[in-house]
Amino acid sequence: MRILIFISLSACLLICCGCGGTQVPEELRDLYPATVTVMDGDQPMAGILVTLFAKSGHGAYACNGVTDGKGAAQIQSSRGSYTGKGVPAGTYSVVLSENIVLPADLEPQTSDEDLSPTAQAEKERKRNEFVSKNRLVPSVLTTASSPTELVVAKGKNATVEIDVAKHR
Repeated sequence: MRILIFISLSACLLICCGCGGTQVPEELRDLYPATVTVMDGDQPMAGILVTLFAKSGHGAYACNGVTDGKGAAQIQSSRGSYTGKGVPAGTYSVVLSENIVLPADLEPQTSDEDLSPTAQAEKERKRNEFVSKNRLVPSVLTTASSPTELVVAKGKNATVEIDVAKHR
């Protein structure tokens, strides 16, 4: 009988204390939907990482999403092990990143240390040239000083569409 009472009390404590669950950080308690759409002219761009940087003070949290086949990224906010759909109210710079796959001969290798300084510099030059020729997102959109802003507020539809072609 004592064991049954102990198990029942333990279960109640676990439920009441929320043990085992992820606690919502204070700054992420009020999240609002935010969508960023990335286009290249009339073509949606899939696989672009969208990151929001707060223009004014914020907690230590990340706001980002990846564009789908329609070019739309639904932004989520995270801190530690918690992730929630949406973004805290505020004004954000919208920064885009893309994954450019380098050819095997331009990938950094541990054996690059054995190359002469001239050969290392040449490989780096070729790598930079490849990236710049294959970059779809203009560099102006890849830093926190991006000209694109997103304003997130309660009751407001927080959306922005970025046409990368207009920034080339």
